[in-house]
Amino acid sequence: MSDFLDSVLSLESSAVSSASEVGAAEGKGQAVVDGRNLGEMKGWELGLELGFMKGACLEWMPAGDDGAGGGGGEDGEAKARIRRLCEAVVKAVDAFPRENLEGEDTELKLQVARAKFRVVRARVRMQGVDLE
Repeated sequence: MSDFLDSVLSLESSAVSSASEVGAAEGKGQAVVDGRNLGEMKGWELGLELGFMKGACLEWMPAGDDGAGGGGGEDGEAKARIRRLCEAVVKAVDAFPRENLEGEDTELKLQVARAKFRVVRARVRMQGVDLE
């Protein structure tokens, strides 16, 4: 009787360890798939945000040309400043890495682009340009 119980206990422990190994392997595979899906989703979000910033600045840059060459003054200087700030945002967006690279501080570059874009928005609002 004792041999029978020992074999049952042995069978149970081998089944548990076997299932544990299979579960761990499948868990790793699923984690890779989930990580890839999450990375793709976050990549799209970043791309949309950066594309919006660049598109808005490209739209506002011609506003910096109006009257800037024709007489200057405060209005011309303010519009030229908007143009320079927009160019800085476009440059920051273009410098943003398109791939995951080790050692690349993408979060810092994103924060720099966001900060420059906030400055542009504030300047454009000061000039009375409709942002909507």
